[in-house]
Amino acid sequence: MTRMQQWIGIAALALGIGLVTAQAAKPAAGHKLYTAKCAGCHGSSGGGVSFMGPKTNLLTPAAKKKTNAQIAAIIRKGASPMPAYNSLSPAQIRALVAYVRALQHK
Repeated sequence: MTRMQQWIGIAALALGIGLVTAQAAKPAAGHKLYTAKCAGCHGSSGGGVSFMGPKTNLLTPAAKKKTNAQIAAIIRKGASPMPAYNSLSPAQIRALVAYVRALQHK
């Protein structure tokens, strides 16, 4: 096995673990965080708050098409006018992503 193949195997394993961890996050763990940090603009049901505009609606087809990684990046880095929440731990961000996905499937 070449060194490149070894690195590809390690990277694939790491990505697989990350995906499993993201999928294993419990939506209930994100509920309290969502209520505190997100509901003011995104609404308690994820449908957005009218005065904030359509970008706050997490239930649109475009929002549902985003990958978990894209949603996590938006939470971490922000997206105008949403502030960055880079002080949240990776586990907290995974919990928020899981909660958003749960809202999208209600």
